[in-house]
Amino acid sequence: MKALIVRKWLLLIALLMAAGGGLILRDRAHRPSHPTVYILWRTGYSAAMNEARREHRPVLLDFGASWCAYCHLMDAETYSNPAVARLMKRFTCIRVDADQQSALAQRYSVDALPYIVLINGNGEPKVRLVGYWKPDEFIKQLDEFLVSPS
Repeated sequence: MKALIVRKWLLLIALLMAAGGGLILRDRAHRPSHPTVYILWRTGYSAAMNEARREHRPVLLDFGASWCAYCHLMDAETYSNPAVARLMKRFTCIRVDADQQSALAQRYSVDALPYIVLINGNGEPKVRLVGYWKPDEFIKQLDEFLVSPS
């Protein structure tokens, strides 16, 4: 019985990974079903952080992994929301694979996925958002951060 439950979970995880494999796009725009909005995800952490500091732009640092079901759910439901995507244009958005860049994940104390860090224009981490966020809740967090990023 226990083995059957484990097999069902493994099958579910495999299906989620197969279905979501194309959702995380690297160094190019994530184009959701809405044709006029997209998020430009950067994957070069150092270059993107340097650019953001020079421009005094806030950073949205998104840690995820290919096996993370909630990361794929964020892509499918939250990041594809037109209002979220428009608001995220005010940030330099950096996507980090926590498995491939474990030292960077440790630096930011990533202990669960998805793990989002909002960093002010001076390069200081100010807000950490852990887990899945629905679009309206996520917008509220971003708005609050943008009002007082320091």
